Amino acid sequence: MVDFLNNHSDLLKGKHSATFTKNIAAKQWQELTDLLNSIPGPIKHWKTWHRTWQDLKAEAKKNKLSSTKA
Repeated sequence: MVDFLNNHSDLLKGKHSATFTKNIAAKQWQELTDLLNSIPGPIKHWKTWHRTWQDLKAEAKKNKLSSTKA
């Protein structure tokens, strides 16, 4: 997942623009979903994988903030 998103910087940023539309983002999330669902593990819809990514980012930020305060 991380490698795919690193190779798709617009998707990684999550910012839509005139050149990176919601349709393009949805197609890229579907492409990533096809890759993730082809390996052993959970089978999810692309919107659920997107939510998984958002949760992972939020948890990483939370952990980074708590480690810098210690």
